[in-house]
Amino acid sequence: MSRSRHAFALLRAANPVPVTPGARRPRSALKVGLAVVALAVCFLLVAPAVGIRIPALDFWSAEKAPPKIVQDFEELSEGAPAGMDPGAIPGETRRVTLADETTLWVAPTKYGGFCTLGTRSGGCDKLGTTPLGISWGASGPIRLRGGKLQPLPMTAFDVLEGHANSRYVDSVEIRFADGEVARPAIAWVSDPIHTGFFLYRVPKEHRLPGHEIQLIVGLDGKGHIVVDATRPGSEELLEVPRDAILAERAQRARRSTRDGEAVVWEAPTRYEGNCAWLELEGRFLPFAPCMPKGYEYGRFAIRFVPTRDDVLVVGWVAKQYASVEIGFADGSTMAVTPRAGFVLAEMPAQNLTRGHEATVIVGRDRDGNELPPRVPVASIAGGGHCFSPLPEPSCF
Repeated sequence: MSRSRHAFALLRAANPVPVTPGARRPRSALKVGLAVVALAVCFLLVAPAVGIRIPALDFWSAEKAPPKIVQDFEELSEGAPAGMDPGAIPGETRRVTLADETTLWVAPTKYGGFCTLGTRSGGCDKLGTTPLGISWGASGPIRLRGGKLQPLPMTAFDVLEGHANSRYVDSVEIRFADGEVARPAIAWVSDPIHTGFFLYRVPKEHRLPGHEIQLIVGLDGKGHIVVDATRPGSEELLEVPRDAILAERAQRARRSTRDGEAVVWEAPTRYEGNCAWLELEGRFLPFAPCMPKGYEYGRFAIRFVPTRDDVLVVGWVAKQYASVEIGFADGSTMAVTPRAGFVLAEMPAQNLTRGHEATVIVGRDRDGNELPPRVPVASIAGGGHCFSPLPEPSCF
């Protein structure tokens, strides 16, 4: 047994993945047979009675990568900033062949996840807990307005590359505005990857208005939505995240504002992660993506939420930040103390006019020392008018 494979055995023994009866139902014999035909691979059959998922490809038996590919994965760690090294194990990279015969190179990480490298793109799930990841590919001209890059409409995307975590997801559905549904063929891979990979080319007829992608979801064995991986368009999705288990939500912050009562909620997900969102008088805004198990919302993730007459600041910061300071154009400042990492505050009325608006956001430790990053408000507002530090009647 190789050293890296032995390390995985030790990691697995120290961090076993629990199998809850009824939580992960095995695939049916018909489903397995179809997958064998589609993927032309040999299954490792295991006893279905214990609820263990039948893998489509034994990772350790797959073809190892050539030296050039191994070198490419080695370069992932070279010069990586602190905390950004995915910990890939280049020497254990294997070939995974997708349903359309596309080759994908997959390397495990020492943290239980994986990194990939394909003909179009690559990436890493360092911890191996992301339930469903989608890379959106588009061809055509870049959209600019006022010199700023504009979000692409759903009709612009012509190819999707994705991966689904087999611990949580049994199938993936791409749902279109006209009611049609596509189910991409997934190349499932065994532990230590425990993930399925796919590439889906969006047909021309589904790149037309009224027929474009509306939703991409990961489903469990009973057909229930586990995760929503839809890419937000130019407007935020003003609803509670589909990933959240709403019945188990907990209040993280609350305050009265000029527009009514504002509440930050957090709820667990069906993939052991967490979602957070803002509620204001019956309106909802997910101000950060739902995060998988082991991942945080971000080290310093702050945004403005403008309404017709007011502006709120909401977000999440890592535990080293004891306070968040907002500096205004007129020289004044405002300090906000996070609660359980969450930030919720209302801009002073005098700072809601041009020349007095927020211009910079700074984090400070318990001694009042400034911590990086120092965030210019212009860099946040550049994401669109609905990130503005001034009131906007067409936003939230």
